Amino acid sequence: MYYKIFQPAPQLKPFIRYYWILRGIDQGSAGTNDLLIPDGCTEIIFNDSSVYARTDVTSGQELSINESCVVGQRNKSILARRIGHTHLVGVKLSAGALNLLSGIPESEFRNLSIALEGLKKTWLTELEERVFEQDSEAQMISLLNAAFQSRLNGNRGHDLQLSQAISRYILGAELMPDLSGIQERYQLHSKKLERLFNQYIGLSPKNYLKVMRFKKAYKRLNRHKTSFYDGSIYDLGFYDQNHFIKDFQFFTSQSPSDYYGQRSEISDEVLLQTMRQLRQRVS
Repeated sequence: MYYKIFQPAPQLKPFIRYYWILRGIDQGSAGTNDLLIPDGCTEIIFNDSSVYARTDVTSGQELSINESCVVGQRNKSILARRIGHTHLVGVKLSAGALNLLSGIPESEFRNLSIALEGLKKTWLTELEERVFEQDSEAQMISLLNAAFQSRLNGNRGHDLQLSQAISRYILGAELMPDLSGIQERYQLHSKKLERLFNQYIGLSPKNYLKVMRFKKAYKRLNRHKTSFYDGSIYDLGFYDQNHFIKDFQFFTSQSPSDYYGQRSEISDEVLLQTMRQLRQRVS
């Protein structure tokens, strides 16, 4: 499997976290499932004749996908199983970008994977055709930058900028904030905060904080397994160890001991590679 992350042009960083490419060949259809925990982002996935299955961890419902799609904000995890040839190119979007590109509140995409053609954006379907015609990865990234710069570099309204600021604050906070702290910091009524999240982020404030809390916990647990329960669990807003284990089971369908032991049939290879590559770009 080949998986690589690329940074967008500087002008696009308020809207695009990164691009990614995944290529490989998987034999048969009974391979290990890749865990994709929600990460607070929406994304566009361009598909070059690949087939893969996405299974909802909480419901067990499986969906087969063989076309390019837009993936909305998720408040639950997905298991992705690649079948045969895989060639995907992804655009990981930050808060508000999908709303700007589609004109639709981001809450309308929540927990959904929608075929690209369903958006009825001609420029996106044309971009889909051109992405896989490029001779190199550099040309592909240049093409993507040009396509999104022309549509995401306009004047941002106050509410969008405010939503992006709140999202960045939650993402970068060392100690996980709570709802009351966010409302006080930005002087917002709870109903206004709810409207901003529905329009530009896609989840309710409560669900978004739950997602980001677990994302931060997962990263810290993988880096500091032996000391995680001593401090990080409380810094991130978990009441106690049982609270963390309950969330862990919700997002992975397994206990931490099973997940990190020898009994798990879930792979986090893509997830860990993403974390590692993002750290390398920051350091």
